Amino acid sequence: MKKKKNKKRKVVRFRKLTFKLTSRQMASLEAYCRRHATTPVKVIKQKLSPFLKLTNDPQKDNIVHPQQLKIFDMPGYVESNV
Repeated sequence: MKKKKNKKRKVVRFRKLTFKLTSRQMASLEAYCRRHATTPVKVIKQKLSPFLKLTNDPQKDNIVHPQQLKIFDMPGYVESNV
């Protein structure tokens, strides 16, 4: 008799995300959706899409740490244009 092969698990393609809104925030969101003839889910996805782009080369944010040394801000330093 042949043995049954174990089925591979289905890959999860989507994840659930939940968050809470106050009743006033939800009313505001619903009013926006009625004015623009869309749904709350579409609005949220549209607003998050720049952060969720699936690109190969993620853009690096040039954020300078507040404790980084500033070597060219020393008193008496004169920059020469040679």
